[in-house]
Amino acid sequence: MNINDKIAVIGGDARMRYCALYFGRAGFETAVYAEAPGSFGKDAPVTRAASLEDALGGADHIILGIPALPDGININTCGSSAVPADILLSGIRPEAAVAGGMIPDMFRSRAEKRGIKVIDYGESEKLAILNAVPTAEGAIAAAMKEMTKTLWKSRALVLGYGRVGSALGARLKALGSDVTVAARRAVPLAKAEAEGFGRADIYSLAPIIGGFDVIFNTVPAVVIGDEESAAVSRGTPIIDLASKPGGVDISSAEKYGLNVVSALSLPGKAAPETAGELIAETVADMLSDPNRHT
Repeated sequence: MNINDKIAVIGGDARMRYCALYFGRAGFETAVYAEAPGSFGKDAPVTRAASLEDALGGADHIILGIPALPDGININTCGSSAVPADILLSGIRPEAAVAGGMIPDMFRSRAEKRGIKVIDYGESEKLAILNAVPTAEGAIAAAMKEMTKTLWKSRALVLGYGRVGSALGARLKALGSDVTVAARRAVPLAKAEAEGFGRADIYSLAPIIGGFDVIFNTVPAVVIGDEESAAVSRGTPIIDLASKPGGVDISSAEKYGLNVVSALSLPGKAAPETAGELIAETVADMLSDPNRHT
């Protein structure tokens, strides 16, 4: 990238507004179109394009949200003006680059046939690690909203100990929670134990799950089924961070009257400014040197 490049940010949620501001403040000519509702603030170095054609005109780099195409057909515009992928691609000049999150193979293939470079920042391990921070903070905020006691001196169960589970455990511990971790794999569980957390068998939760004041799930598979739901203490919030189908059997949770909070896409909801800047930094790295994000 060089400072004379034009950036076009198309669609996306609130994160992309801050992504656009990042590039505008860095001195890049930056245009947005079909952006999420909200204000850029007075004298923001960003141009709201009147049309998709205006936004794409002369653009060297086009940045989409995450997921870039939720339905595989239209660009993610959060309910704003519909932008079909084919229309977008037809307006991008060859040799330009498109960056987005979770880009479908079909979109990538069509773009590359037109000579357009495609970058999927959703594949960046660097971004995934850093995004765990706003996710963990958002999860804690969601828990505090549901709890009737402090996290300090509370008993917290964290299911899964990947990037998010690790970030969450550290922050809960710093707040004074007594944290227990249950994970499916031996290595993350050993890591959690080495970091001072209690450990539990994720395949045998029913005997112990009733002893916690708050439960956080990061496992993208059902780990709280009927037997576990029956044992959860009533009033204990379960903050489910996992993508669908989530980690809780909903029918069982409803049967036992559990308080399950589905907390998806937390970086964009809890800290869109930080999350948007992280996306911008990652895109800039990947455009400058594809190996820097690994």
